Amino acid sequence: LTLVARKTLKLNGVKQILSFDDQSVLFSTSCGEMEVVGEELSVDLLDLDNGNASVSATISGLNYITEQPKKKRWFRGYE
Repeated sequence: LTLVARKTLKLNGVKQILSFDDQSVLFSTSCGEMEVVGEELSVDLLDLDNGNASVSATISGLNYITEQPKKKRWFRGYE
């Protein structure tokens, strides 16, 4: 990841875009799912062959999304 002045974000390891609108882009990356949040987001570069992407806008947040491990149930309830 390279973030320049909260205006341009360059990413490596991108596998695909899972969702996109002007306030959020959700990427599948080699490190898991990552959400970019901001205003008037624009995907300027998407090169899936090389795993590169670039987003420009006013970027306000970056979040890696991890799945929570499922809890094991010791007892089953009766319905």
